[in-house]
Amino acid sequence: MRADLKDYDAPSPLSYPSLIETALSSLAQPLSLDGFVSKVGSRALSDVSEVEVLQPVIWAGPELPPGFSERFFQFRDEQLGRGLLDVAFHHSTLVNFRAQLFLGGWFGRSRARRYFATALVPLYQRLLGPAIQREADVAYFKGRSVVGVARYIRGTEAVSAHLTHEKFAGSAPGPSGVKIWRAVLPAEELALSVNDLLTRFVAIQREMANLPWWRHLPVPGLFRAIDFSEHERSLVALLSEMGDVRNRISQLRDSGTISTREAEFLDALHAYASALQQAVEALREISRKLHLRSQGSASYDWASYKEDHTELAALERNYISLGGHLNVLFAALKQ
Repeated sequence: MRADLKDYDAPSPLSYPSLIETALSSLAQPLSLDGFVSKVGSRALSDVSEVEVLQPVIWAGPELPPGFSERFFQFRDEQLGRGLLDVAFHHSTLVNFRAQLFLGGWFGRSRARRYFATALVPLYQRLLGPAIQREADVAYFKGRSVVGVARYIRGTEAVSAHLTHEKFAGSAPGPSGVKIWRAVLPAEELALSVNDLLTRFVAIQREMANLPWWRHLPVPGLFRAIDFSEHERSLVALLSEMGDVRNRISQLRDSGTISTREAEFLDALHAYASALQQAVEALREISRKLHLRSQGSASYDWASYKEDHTELAALERNYISLGGHLNVLFAALKQ
């Protein structure tokens, strides 16, 4: 994806912690979308729900059940960075909130990890009480009739804040945050896993795309070249997880315990995951070549780089188109 978040900046900045607090005070309250936007600050949010080039970022899995609506916004915190917000309403009630923040600039990944541990988790603790479960990169909370997830998105420069009213959450945290709306079917659980992998892939891709070409080579006495081997390691780990998820999809599809509609949905989900894996593999190969270039190899020139990105863009369009079909099948699964 070649989208640059600054192309869609809202006129005014906001405070990321204040955004989270505003969402918490608004959950399950009678409040329209316009009312929520006004509460946050209409000049602080830029609606990007229909921006085509951002669809790989804001793809949020299968369509919502009847009575629900969802919108996506961009925001920026002058001290921290830019972010993407998605909010879901049940009629005129806010029931789900997720805000991903991308801490760009020098040492973006280390900044994101540090912000997660020293700012985001303490904020959740103050708002919702002690974590009910804590892992290295994620913490789960429950309090004030809200289920919350604070997360550092592994291998990226991003953190995520997720809040869901407990009436619309499942009984346990899920791989992409909270199990939204109700307890999910096994097929839906796998769809959430695929969406989590997509989120992490897009975050790595954005981090790489925002680096200018001249940063791929070291300048003696000024700075070291970007360590693209770290990107490559993250993508290799992602590919390994993708292989595991695809195997789980196949096992469930062949288990004989699911309906015909579920089997059709799983076939489409497997095709989507396979197409996404091809895009991840293409980005991994770009990262490998950039790493070699950063070590002094002259074999990877600008023309080759552009050619590889053209191929990657085609792979992106493929999995995006399959995602549309996946949504149709998911809707049929609910009937």
